[in-house]
Amino acid sequence: MSMNARRRAVSAMRMLLVEDDTIDADLVRRAFAKVADSFSIEWVRDGQEALDYLAQSGAYADVARPDLILMDLQMPRINGYDLLRAVKDGDPAKRRIPVVVLSSSEAARDIKAAYELGCASFFCKGQTFEELEKIASSINDYWANSVRLP
Repeated sequence: MSMNARRRAVSAMRMLLVEDDTIDADLVRRAFAKVADSFSIEWVRDGQEALDYLAQSGAYADVARPDLILMDLQMPRINGYDLLRAVKDGDPAKRRIPVVVLSSSEAARDIKAAYELGCASFFCKGQTFEELEKIASSINDYWANSVRLP
């Protein structure tokens, strides 16, 4: 086992999953549970809840700041674009958190807009659970096992 793998086994990366669809959120959590033991996943349903979580306000007063945000684009109240803007234009501690978009959209304009707003990666959800497992594995390999985060 590599030193990085040992470190992750001791301390899982904290991921904030921002997804309004309960079924999609469950599938993402199941996919990560199947292919990656490097993440502890907290789930919020929309961009407003994500901002509250990141501000550690209200019901989220005692949460730890996430190491990675995995989010959808199309959500009620505050959508993914506005959430990205708020995170990347906000305070420096939030700005350092990598944001990975996981969207059902494959539209070039959505991908371009997400990168222009500061997302670190953009994945299309795919059509099957196996495709979602591959995405979870890729995210795990890269963010939990390859890069070093502040």
